Amino acid sequence: MDFPQSLAPWAQHLSIFPEEVSIALGRLAQRISLAIGPLRSHAASGEGDPDGFDGLAARGPYERLLASEWLLADEMPEEFARRAVMGEHAFLKIGRSEPAGSRVSLALFDSGPNQMGAPRIAHIAALIALARRAEAANAQFGWSILQQPRMPIFPGVTTSEVLQLLDARSLNEATDDDIEAWMKKVEDWQDLDDLWIVGGPHTANLPASAGISHLCVRDAYDPDARLLMVSVRGVSALPKEIGLELPEERLCSRLLRDPFSDVSAEPVGVKGKFAPRSNLIFAASGTKLFARSEQGSVIAFPVPNSPSASPGQPRLYQTWTGRQVDAAGRIGRSTAVVTAQDGMIDLRYYGGRNHHPPEGRYICYNRDIVYKSGDSAPLQPCLRLPMIPGSQSEALVVDGAGSLFRLTKLENHATLVNGKLIVGQALIVATNVLAIATIGSRIVCVGKEWPDDEWRIMSIGADLMRMSLPFEGAPAGAFFGTGFGLADNKYGLLALWQTALRWSIITSDGISPKESSLLCPADARAVGIARMRRESGKKDEPALIVLESDGRSLALVSHSRRQPLLTAAAPITHVTASHAAPRIAYSTAEGEVVIYSLTHRAAICRYLPTEDS
Repeated sequence: MDFPQSLAPWAQHLSIFPEEVSIALGRLAQRISLAIGPLRSHAASGEGDPDGFDGLAARGPYERLLASEWLLADEMPEEFARRAVMGEHAFLKIGRSEPAGSRVSLALFDSGPNQMGAPRIAHIAALIALARRAEAANAQFGWSILQQPRMPIFPGVTTSEVLQLLDARSLNEATDDDIEAWMKKVEDWQDLDDLWIVGGPHTANLPASAGISHLCVRDAYDPDARLLMVSVRGVSALPKEIGLELPEERLCSRLLRDPFSDVSAEPVGVKGKFAPRSNLIFAASGTKLFARSEQGSVIAFPVPNSPSASPGQPRLYQTWTGRQVDAAGRIGRSTAVVTAQDGMIDLRYYGGRNHHPPEGRYICYNRDIVYKSGDSAPLQPCLRLPMIPGSQSEALVVDGAGSLFRLTKLENHATLVNGKLIVGQALIVATNVLAIATIGSRIVCVGKEWPDDEWRIMSIGADLMRMSLPFEGAPAGAFFGTGFGLADNKYGLLALWQTALRWSIITSDGISPKESSLLCPADARAVGIARMRRESGKKDEPALIVLESDGRSLALVSHSRRQPLLTAAAPITHVTASHAAPRIAYSTAEGEVVIYSLTHRAAICRYLPTEDS
């Protein structure tokens, strides 16, 4: 949509909302932004490289003396000499390139009882204002919940993150312990010099909050006023207080209960070469969807934020060797593709810069277990292990047989093996991997840990954490899903296929007891796990995503009910669910690819293949 000129700076973040809601939120974000002020970049210390001229100086070598001064030497030599003695000559000043130092801005939102209701609307506007403020200063931005120091830090403003903020509710006021726990968590963040707490006056008056910027939100004392009072108390700025006039009651209710529209996306016509010929996998961030094409290359479908956002065109990535792509993913700002070559792993990137780990061939450390490929093997994920301070970047990739390898760069330099340049080695981590996902700052998978060949749930980071399966025997399948408050901090929201119909569920409450495990209907097939939102006042519950017996319909099945989701125009051939955002993607027998949002209860994009031109 076209935003008014006054709201253009926040258009990117407002575009995820329907027009009516985005305009109302934009006005609030604009007022908060003016009160907070910009995040100013600080220059790195020291002299940079010469970068043109930067004004005039009273001193300098005479080769930089202004031409007008040399003219004076020809016409009035006595005045020229006098100025030289008195230091009145003007010289060109050399400009120095001094790149702005990297900055990190972090916002912690108070989810306590005094911030329920209308103050949460100001929280959403503040999230948009702070995210845009950091973006304008080229700084990294993150936010989380003050009362939950163990919660991961979210990087921006998406539909799923807005819902996470709205769903964060606590019966307890924030305490000094909460603030101290957060300060300990970020004590190694050397570039963190912009920390905000968004909450009530109680939080701002805690002793542990000294030295932290505050955005205090409270209801106006006048019960008849549709007004919120917001106090901005920056660390190095004078306090300001503004009044935020709330939108009409209908819009306020929509913002708090269902801020996103139910508009379905229009189909986008694409060439026949973009019809998928394999399973679908979401990138770890949920912003891309991958499939293999008829020729074995990778199709990358962009995932918009909402049905109202314009979807981009898919792209095709083909390896320079012409081999079938076995795994794909997003690493940094690049699309990573993996192929097999003589038992080695060949990692290549498309787009972006500063690729870590480096692209090239990785040799399997254990020669008895090599990377396997096959024409009928599914497309597998490639994930980057979150950066660990003091260590080099690594990647994890699954092969066609379900073995998980850890790609690590050689400590010294690349070497030759059988005449081929090798940049790193591939270490076997697990076999028979059924599911893998990025959970917070770790990667979690379900499989047989190598070398003892025992079924476990493994969480991989700076260390390796393990959880035994909640039942005897081997699982027949597993799914990770988006759980928000339902997800376990270490292992996420996880469904394990225990018997023909029974699924054990791991949530923030732990492992579900046998009587609480989910049952998949006999006339359906489970294809994922998600959170089922319930009416106000009732706790959300996990639900299986199931493909109905007609082969076209998807539904959610929880303990209490069965909720229809959609019916495809043709038989569904492949379906997957993102563990990063509440989205489902499916392809049909006609080659159509649809990405469906559980948040919007609508398709956010549809790619329909047509005849090649």
